[in-house]
Amino acid sequence: VDGAHVCGAEAIVELLKQETGIQNNDHQTALTWTVCNGRPECVRLLLKGEGGMQTTKGWTALMSAAYSNTVECARLPKENEKDLKTTCSCHGHSPGTTALNIAKKKDHKEIVGILPNEIYSASSMSACQLLSE
Repeated sequence: VDGAHVCGAEAIVELLKQETGIQNNDHQTALTWTVCNGRPECVRLLLKGEGGMQTTKGWTALMSAAYSNTVECARLPKENEKDLKTTCSCHGHSPGTTALNIAKKKDHKEIVGILPNEIYSASSMSACQLLSE
């Protein structure tokens, strides 16, 4: 796999075939752990198998990037995970929290800048339409 040698992850390629999506005791997948540790070259390898996955609490790799302020890692899963929400309280965030909410709360301005503003989401548009009637 291209890029495996860049992050010293030759063994990861073989493990991905059998262990994609497994969570550790802290509910992290390999992708969420890698994002927290700011390894975009390894994130690229893991996205295919684990991109869009949520932990049992609804936490995603993009949320981990927003929480950890790993900007380059946040750019990679943002399209697939930008609208995902937590399902229960996690790291001081209530259910229904998005990566953008996390970045704003942590004052991670650069990550806020790369994520689309939620005011344009379908649910927000419905609320705006109701208010204008």
